[in-house]
Amino acid sequence: MLQTWLRRTLLTAGMILSLIQAETIPDPCGLLTHQEAEEMMGIPMKEGRLKDDRDHFVGFVCSYFSVDQFDRSGSIRITIDTTQSMEESSSVHRSAKDRYERQKYAYTEALKDQGKPDTFETIEGLGDDAYWNGVSLIVLVNDIYLDIQVKAGTGMKADNAEALYQKIEARNLALSKKIAALIVEKLGKKP
Repeated sequence: MLQTWLRRTLLTAGMILSLIQAETIPDPCGLLTHQEAEEMMGIPMKEGRLKDDRDHFVGFVCSYFSVDQFDRSGSIRITIDTTQSMEESSSVHRSAKDRYERQKYAYTEALKDQGKPDTFETIEGLGDDAYWNGVSLIVLVNDIYLDIQVKAGTGMKADNAEALYQKIEARNLALSKKIAALIVEKLGKKP
């Protein structure tokens, strides 16, 4: 049983590495290194974990988690997918731009359906197009779809829950923008 699991794990890791080496998709853990993740978050972080989640039409995901899970916890999740990878994996999306536009539309429609105010926020100066949905910063860069999700609220204080939520969201957005600018630059496009 353990040998079967180990073989599958190594096979999956090998397939991910070969796709990344074939430049079908950029390595999200290479676009934000462990050292850069620690610098951005200002706390010790574990090494990035790479996952191929294309079976679920997500793309490649790199996750960084803080070493201390309680006192100063935080995380960074970078999801990346390309038009080429979507074509090769029979994705429901036709291209990175198609995925970007569909998710943007779904987000704004969900707010309308729930009777919530439109919190959609266009972010200028990142890639070809970018928006913040309150949780993730979604960026379109050439034929690359990029989703950055930062959770960095520990240690913050405010007078009430709503003020605390706003401070946490502002910090998460600010860190997401810094990470996105770094990644967009590495992808060869000025942020």
